[in-house]
Amino acid sequence: MIIDWHTHFVPPAFAHDRRQASHLPRLRLEGDLGVLYVGGQQVRTIPRPGFDADARVRYLDQVGVDIHALSPIPPLIPVRGPLDVAAESARILNDGIAAAVARHPARLAGLAGLPMHHPRTAIELAERATAAGLVGVEITGQVDGGPLDAAGLADVYDALADLGLILYVHPLLLGGRILWTDRFGAGAVGFGLAMPTDTAAAAADLVLGGVLARRPGLRLCLAHGGGTFLWALPRIRKYLELNRGHQATAELDEVMRRVYVDSIVYDRANLRYLVDTVGADRILWGTDYPLPAREDASPDVLIGLTDQQRSAISARNALGLLPGRWR
Repeated sequence: MIIDWHTHFVPPAFAHDRRQASHLPRLRLEGDLGVLYVGGQQVRTIPRPGFDADARVRYLDQVGVDIHALSPIPPLIPVRGPLDVAAESARILNDGIAAAVARHPARLAGLAGLPMHHPRTAIELAERATAAGLVGVEITGQVDGGPLDAAGLADVYDALADLGLILYVHPLLLGGRILWTDRFGAGAVGFGLAMPTDTAAAAADLVLGGVLARRPGLRLCLAHGGGTFLWALPRIRKYLELNRGHQATAELDEVMRRVYVDSIVYDRANLRYLVDTVGADRILWGTDYPLPAREDASPDVLIGLTDQQRSAISARNALGLLPGRWR
């Protein structure tokens, strides 16, 4: 079995005639392509399997993959703006992903997008996502420019833990830049440094800020191999050892046992580092389909690992996170 944990989907509901709702994302269909607009700006061109559940399953059959976990394309996740707009956009997004999963329940799993800057609504939408059969939520690396360990988000994390939803953190670039600093430019710097740094900052909030430690039932997955957080982990551990003693490093290690990362690092040596650092039992295979920077559909990046490690990364770890109907 092969499960692709890191894939994206745009609900076709965004392609409906919304000329009177210009505040919402819009998907313009051009044959087998969809052009996605957010805030009036074009952000993505998407092939049909990126917005058509039937076409997605045909693609799975073509490449020999069993299950795709569908998460929102990050610009669709409401990260700022008024409550009514954020809630409406998130409901369309999540209901559309749930509809795709319901159409092909053996082949697709789904994650919701939450407007974390409106915590009460985020909780309501998380409950709605659970009722609709979604398995987790995808959030970005900041909330309206602020950190993920802000006190106002505590009730949201409590709800996610109680509901058993997986927390998946994915970086977000808007206009080629992350929202919380102007230090990183666009282009290669934005893609190569800003995105993994965004994920690292989010991981620091959640792991070092006590969000996971206070909620033993909350499971975290970090996109793109955890960004730069896993590479900085030895320095973090060294600081804790020098300043707080071995108990602090032991507590960090305990929390890290609930942190998963996906395999999208574009390099076998980097993947080997993740295996050595977090363990093969905490890595989920992913491709970033259907975005341009996607990995190859075949998990050839796993060549060189043991049979047991390949089996864990390509399917077994993800099955451990998914509810029983996929097992």
